[in-house]
Amino acid sequence: MKLATIFLVAAALVLPAAAARADCAADIQALKAKAERVTDKTKRAAVTKELNKTIATRRGSETDCLNGVARTRRLLNAPDEVPVKPKEGPAQVKWN
Repeated sequence: MKLATIFLVAAALVLPAAAARADCAADIQALKAKAERVTDKTKRAAVTKELNKTIATRRGSETDCLNGVARTRRLLNAPDEVPVKPKEGPAQVKWN
């Protein structure tokens, strides 16, 4: 009876962690697909760098993985930078 109880308690502790890692792995796959569609090279490089960090920490804790997914989503959803036009100086006056 004690062995069955120990087994049930161990299963209750292990199964939710495995399910959470599976959710994180699915999120990472979805983010990889989105990162490939980004047209801005600098933004794609930043997203890929953050995604690679998340993949490396995925084997760690669930919280680290989910935090990495959140940071990657934040980078993907950030607005694209608009190039700033140089400010025009005063018009030159022709003294002719």
